[in-house]
Formats: sequence, structure tokens, C-alpha cells
Amino acid sequence: MSIFKHNNIEINKSKKELKIHDTIEDYAQYISKHSKVHNKQIEFATKVTNRIYDNEDKSKVDVITARCGIGKSALIKALLSNLVNNYLAWGELTREDKLDHYGAIVVTDRLDRLEEIDKHEEISDRCYFMKYDKENTESKSREEFIDQLREQQKYPIVLISTQKYFRMSKKDRDQLYNWNNGTRQIVLIDEKPILFNPITINEKFISNIRIALDNCVESEQKNYLMDTFNKIENELNAIKKDYSSKYDVMWFKKSKETLLYNEEVDKEFFDILQENVSSTIYDNVLRLKQIYTDGCLFVNKKNKDQENTRNFILIESNVDKFETDKFKYYIFDATALNDKDYDIDKQKFNIVQINDTKKIKDINLYHIPVSTSQLTLLKKNYYIDVISKWINDNFKNDIFVATYGEKKGIFQRFNTLLNTNKLAYFGNIKGNNDWKEEQVMAHIGFNRQADTVYLQTYIYLNKKNEDWNIKDNNTIKKEIEELLCLEKGFFTNIAMCNIMKSQILVDTEQNIMRIKCRQFSNEEVCKIYIFASDDYTDYITRLRDKLKTNYKKFMPDQIDKEMAKHSTKNKKPPRNKEKTNPQVFLEWTEKQSKNRGRIIKFGEIARESGLTKEALKEVRKSNSYAKKWFDDHKGNKNGEYIA
Repeated sequence: MSIFKHNNIEINKSKKELKIHDTIEDYAQYISKHSKVHNKQIEFATKVTNRIYDNEDKSKVDVITARCGIGKSALIKALLSNLVNNYLAWGELTREDKLDHYGAIVVTDRLDRLEEIDKHEEISDRCYFMKYDKENTESKSREEFIDQLREQQKYPIVLISTQKYFRMSKKDRDQLYNWNNGTRQIVLIDEKPILFNPITINEKFISNIRIALDNCVESEQKNYLMDTFNKIENELNAIKKDYSSKYDVMWFKKSKETLLYNEEVDKEFFDILQENVSSTIYDNVLRLKQIYTDGCLFVNKKNKDQENTRNFILIESNVDKFETDKFKYYIFDATALNDKDYDIDKQKFNIVQINDTKKIKDINLYHIPVSTSQLTLLKKNYYIDVISKWINDNFKNDIFVATYGEKKGIFQRFNTLLNTNKLAYFGNIKGNNDWKEEQVMAHIGFNRQADTVYLQTYIYLNKKNEDWNIKDNNTIKKEIEELLCLEKGFFTNIAMCNIMKSQILVDTEQNIMRIKCRQFSNEEVCKIYIFASDDYTDYITRLRDKLKTNYKKFMPDQIDKEMAKHSTKNKKPPRNKEKTNPQVFLEWTEKQSKNRGRIIKFGEIARESGLTKEALKEVRKSNSYAKKWFDDHKGNKNGEYIA
């Protein structure tokens, strides 16, 4: 029995078969308007459509993973159109007569996609878009939301943003199940939803509450709220002071069930608060209560990756907001295979793999093993210079470059040196179509986060908040130190290492799939050059396997030479010496442009450079620039070189 029933009568078999057939036909028609339809796209549409119409198991959330650009948004439109319209109806019928009993909810963080569905010709009158007006006052927003909950009952399809859906109460979400002519039994989520939500309580967070209270109308209630909040803030500051004197990163354990002295005082405070502030501010004060009732991460850390911080971070899971008792959920997430976030509940999240392997591989993935960490690029600016020159010499301006953001100046330096104006920083690439016709991309570094970001994911996945709330502080401190322990820039804890790898792979795949290879029918080879140290080889080969690409790891001779040259130049000489021996040799080679092509023996090089033969031999043996120069300049006879 499928999930499509009305008044407990299962959808008629022939009607269901027609809906499935027409959905696949409509999908192919939508795709054909923009590109050729690939047979793998038809396989994708067939598998997913049949699954949606036949799936009996509501308890599992199906996570459908298929290559970016396969046409999931087109399939969603085709599914909706055939779900809510009864195309079996014959004769002179009104539009209303062709309305079927089935409905659906569409959730995504891309408002432009919701707008596109809302305007889609075949369903524009069947959709209700639960928009959010930023210009509205708080009270007006709540009134509007209540009106929306009433209005949506008239339509079979509800369109809603990811944030709005997961912020709704269970009671409000349950209201979306019924509409006037039937039920909405399925929820289609386009892109990964918010599975867990870390909430940072910092000085700005506290300040916004204080400002809101200060803006209240002058009254006894305002004075009470201000006085009470000062006490709350003072207590939080005392905790910060105490913890920052002992810890860099620590779990602040659940300590009480109230924000204030007892439940009675809490109730009085929150009742008066609700009368005087917006629901947003009210919710934010409730977050302060959660510090005590749920426990939270405390971060007081300053290093190369983080600014100086003294923050409380709440770890909230949204997994319980998938109402599987009522709805069947389908998440369309191209990067789900590499995403550890779904491991939170393997019984709930069911990964549905799609065979999206194309006979013609349209991606060549190149790994250029150069260290491109932010620390390296900041300490050794010449790395940026060398990489930029190689890109300019080989691609001029016909390349899209992705790298770090503007905060530390790395982006600006690349922007100054590169010929191409197609440059973007990590975090500002996903969802952007500016580079959809590009065939060459350089991905310089990876979007690596602060170590505490990965710790938050670890806490969420392993439900460590429950565990740490009942453990003693010494045990918690030791566990956190072990989790955050790094060796050569990588976590020694396997779970933490896998979390970091997962997030980097997901982010990088999304970046890569913004260029022409995103078009599933594309047959022109796209070239992706990833600049990252040898330590990331496993990451890149996993990308190769996920995207089914051709792959080559190589070091361009130009980069190798220039890096060795700059490294030699920047080496600090020992005390009482102006230059190192390799620097002496390097200066000699730079003077040979006037004598290019002359034959010279090893002993003559030593004499002209001012080095002894023994010293020059040691330079040739130990210095990469010198070793490469001697290998590249060998003459016909042993011991002879061509300058």
C-alpha cells in the first residue's frame, strides 16, 4: 500500500501509473528546454517518482543523492504538477474540477526556487507561498503568520523556507498536514535542511537583548526587566570570568531548571517579558535559560583560526522536527554521501543512492601538491605570487578561481595578481550561477573551519551534551583536549578527522559543481585544479570517486622551480653569515642569463660562485633549487653543465 490515500482509499492503480508516467514525461520536457536529456536523468526521475508513489515506510526520511545538476528542481515541479492535478478527468471541466485530493509541502533555503515553483504555469494557482516580510513589525509578523496558517488550507501545495519550517512549533507544523480537499502527506526538501543549529551567545547577542529592553516604554515593568536582566548578565559574566581563567574550550554542564531563583520567579519574569518585547527577543532570553537547563559549549580561545572569543554555544538538534508520524520526507541532497551530519540517526535517515555515472567523463581533476593553508599563504606571500603567475601564464583570464575570504587579505592579494576577474571566496559560491559556462577552475586551499566548529558537530552526532551533563569537569576537560588534539594540522581523533573531512568534501564538491560540469548533459571536459598539500591526497581521491572523474596528481615544473627559488631566498642565514651557501649559488645562477648556453664544469661553478667544491656538493645534495638546476642543466659529458 502506498502513502497516497484519500479517505483511506488507496489511489487507483491506473491513475497512479498515469501520474508516474506523466511526471517523468513532464520532467524530460522541462529539461529539454535548456539542454539535451541524458538517459541517466530519465533513470533518476523514474526511480524517484516510483519511490514517492509506492513508498510505504513513513518512519524513514529518504535522502536522495544524485549529482548536482541532474535536474532535481525540475523533477520537483513535475511531481507537484501531476500530484495535485487530475489529468484523467475528461470533458468540459473547470480548472477547479481538475484539482486532485493530494498535496505536498516544499521546503528549501533557496527563496528563488520557491518563487519559481510559485510562478510555474501548471501549479501557480495550486501553491501557497508562506513568505516572510522583513519590513513587518514583530506583532504584525505573528498576525501575518496566523493568517498564513489559515490561508494555506485552501491550497494543495505549501511553499516554505527551511528556516521558517524548522522554527515552527510542532503544533503549527501539524496544521500543514490538512488542506480543504485532502492531505499533504509528503514533504519535498530541496537541498540539505538544517539538521543541527549551533547558537552562539556572544557580546552582540547579549547587547541586542539589553538594547531591546532599554527601548521599552518607561514603566515599572521596564525597570523590573532591566534590573532582572542586569542580574542575569552579571551571573553570565561571572561564569565567563571563572571558566576563561581555567579553560580554552569546555562544556558548561546543565546546572538548574530555571533562569532565575525558582519556577515562580521565572514565570513572573517571562510573563512580563512577553508583554514588552518582540518574540525574537523573548526567544533569545529563553536561549539564556537553555545555558543552564541544557548545558552548552564554552569557548575562550584565540589562535590562528579564531578571533578572541568568550562565547556560550548551544547545540540544538532539529532531528525531532521531522514529523514522521504524519509526513513522508524526501531530501534532495547531492552531497549527502559524504555528509556525516546524517549519521545522527541511521535508523531515521535512509540514503537513497542514484546511479549517476556517465559513460563520458566530463571532469579532469588535477591535484597540485602545494601547501595552501591560510597560515602558509600569510607567512609566505610568495606562494600566492608563484601560484598566480602559473595560472596567468597557462590560462590568462579564462579560469574561475576559488580561495579564502577577504578577512586576512589573501583574497585581495590573489585579486591583485590574477588576470582573471572570475574570482570568488569560500562561503560565497554555493547557489551562484555566474560561472556556469566556465570550463576551468582553480580551487586554492580548502574551506577549513575553526576546530571548535568540528567539535560542535561531534557533540551533535554523539549526543555528548547528554553524556557531559552528568560527568565531572576533569573528565570532560580531558575528553575535549583529546578531541581537539592536532598533529601536523590534523585531528588525532578519528571521528573528529572524519567530521572535518566530511565538511571539506561537501563544501568543495558544491564549489566545483558551479561550473559547466553542473550541466548533466555536458560532454566538454572541465578541468579542476586543486592546490593543496600532499596531506589532503585522500580528500581529493574521495572527490574523484564521488564525482567519477579522471584524475592526475602532478607538480608543474614552473611552480616547483619558483617555490624552491623563493624558499632558498627566504632562508635565514646562520649567525655571522650574510648568506647561506644555497643563496650564494642562487645568486650565481641568476647572473648566467648573459652567458646562457656556455659549457661550464663543476669546479668552475664552485670558483665563480665563491664556494668550495665540498660546499657546492653539499648544496647540490641538500637544496631542492640547486638539485633541480644541476639536473636540468646537464651537459653531454660527465661533470659538464650548460649555464
